[in-house]
This record gives sequence, C-alpha cells and structure tokens, in this order.
Amino acid sequence: MMNITARQETFRMVVDILSTLVEEARFNFEEDKLVVRVVDPSHVAMIQLEVDSAAFESYDVTESVLGLELSKISKLVQLAGAGDLIVINYNDSVGKVEFQVGEIERTIRPLDRQNMQEPNVPELDTDISVSLSGAKFARALKAADQVGDLVIFSIDQNRFSVNVTGESDAVNVSYDAG
Repeated sequence: MMNITARQETFRMVVDILSTLVEEARFNFEEDKLVVRVVDPSHVAMIQLEVDSAAFESYDVTESVLGLELSKISKLVQLAGAGDLIVINYNDSVGKVEFQVGEIERTIRPLDRQNMQEPNVPELDTDISVSLSGAKFARALKAADQVGDLVIFSIDQNRFSVNVTGESDAVNVSYDAG
C-alpha cells in the first residue's frame, strides 16, 4: 500500500535525474524514504538516489517496489504546473499505480519488477564527497545531455564540475565548494 503526495518539482527532479541514464527504473518505496538505483545499459554509470520522506507533502507507505517507465511518468509530470501537487496511490491487490494531477487522473500498470535487476552498489573509499541539491544536479545533467553522451565528472577540494564535449559543442557546469 502506498499513498504519496509530492510537489511537481520534487517528482520532476527525480524523473529528470534518472532519465539521463535509463528509460525505466525500479522504485523502492521504503517506510521512511524512496530509494532508486539505476545503471546505464553499458554498466559505466550509476545513480543511487535517496529521497527522504520529509521531502514529500505526505508519505504513507507500506514498503512497495514498483517498476516504472520514466517517459510515461515524465509526460504526466509535465502536465503539472510549478507548485502543483501530484498524488500517487498504489495497492498491491489492484496492481496499478494511480496518479492524480489536479483534475487529471491516470492509471499506469507497473513493469514486471522481476525482470528489473537491482544494481549492486560498490564499496568505494573516497576522500572527497559532494552534496548538491537535486535541482542543481538535474540541471547540470540536462545541460550535459544536450551536448553529448560522455559526461566527465571532476572534483577537487574547491570545485565539482560536470563536463561534456560533443562534435561541435561543449558544456561545463561547475559548483564551488562551500
């Protein structure tokens, strides 16, 4: 069972970030957070996304795992205006996800999650980490996606950068430390 209300901006950010790597994702709705892990088809890049339940307007969840097509969710989110709320309901016995955006109600059948592998998260020992708002990261990935597919992330003590060089264009998005 799941009943969630999210601002359009929150759900759009989640979908935009995931869409940069994959077309479908396995959403793990845990009691206190949403967890999504995806790996691109060539197994080069991975996103582990955790959204705390406090980021939602309401979050009433008995643990649920749903496989969803991101293009369908993206189109639905585009129907919502800035500040609009998106209500998401799921009941295991019905087997369909109900979305409500204002007066619009849409029902989507989830993907068979048995065919969706949960990627293993590698153990990494890093000396530097980055904390960045999802909105800023989504914007950087959108800018990168406009230029090319090979994204280079670089980090040092002073700056985190997202860089892409295409055949005729380039983009660099940098965030200073602090």
